[in-house]
Amino acid sequence: MAIRGVLRVGEVAIRVLDLAAARRHYGEYIGLHQTLDDGHGRLYFKAWDEHDHHSLVLREAETAGLDYVAFKVYDEATLAVLLELGASAKLTTSRYDGTALIAAAHLGHDGVVRQLIRAGAPLDHVNN
Repeated sequence: MAIRGVLRVGEVAIRVLDLAAARRHYGEYIGLHQTLDDGHGRLYFKAWDEHDHHSLVLREAETAGLDYVAFKVYDEATLAVLLELGASAKLTTSRYDGTALIAAAHLGHDGVVRQLIRAGAPLDHVNN
């Protein structure tokens, strides 16, 4: 059964073996726009028609792989289904080392805040 309220992939974070080579690949060859080098080993990219700050995060690591995939959802019911299926409310996902809870609180999404707290979102996390 498909979940009907997932609007799109919001962000993907990838571990790469060579950050300089990955910057060239995603920037020059794929054509994504680099929006930030955070100075802590992470590069942020977006496609040209995106409204968000970024949708791809790269960081160098000893093993290549996927750190996380974050989704934009239509409503609180969709979030509830994803959390029931095992989505984590505990990830730090933004360029400010923020969490979904911090973002939801900042945007005034009180129902989302309540769901994330029930799902174990960290209450003591401070973004930078």
